[in-house]
Amino acid sequence: MIVWIVDAANFTCCTVYCMVSISFLVLRKKEPNMEGPYKIKNYKITGLIACIMSGLMARMYIIPGTSYILVCRGWVVVGGWTVIDMIFAICSRHRYRELFASKIGN
Repeated sequence: MIVWIVDAANFTCCTVYCMVSISFLVLRKKEPNMEGPYKIKNYKITGLIACIMSGLMARMYIIPGTSYILVCRGWVVVGGWTVIDMIFAICSRHRYRELFASKIGN
């Protein structure tokens, strides 16, 4: 069972890192002068490389024939985490109403 949890966590980590990299690129484009702890000179190259690498690593868990493929029970773990995340998102949206995701799309 530890193998299923570890494999699902690795897949989820790669997927989330890809999402963060995409968010980094979008945020740098929409808010180029936003204050932050440090500046990256070539943010497009850095963000693109991060997206590609994390996306490829996440794909290894999906493509049949690789040694990293998630077994059925691993997908059940990923699905369970997804359902829990959706419940948290719905509860947060209900609790914070108009403040929930208020910075998105500005």
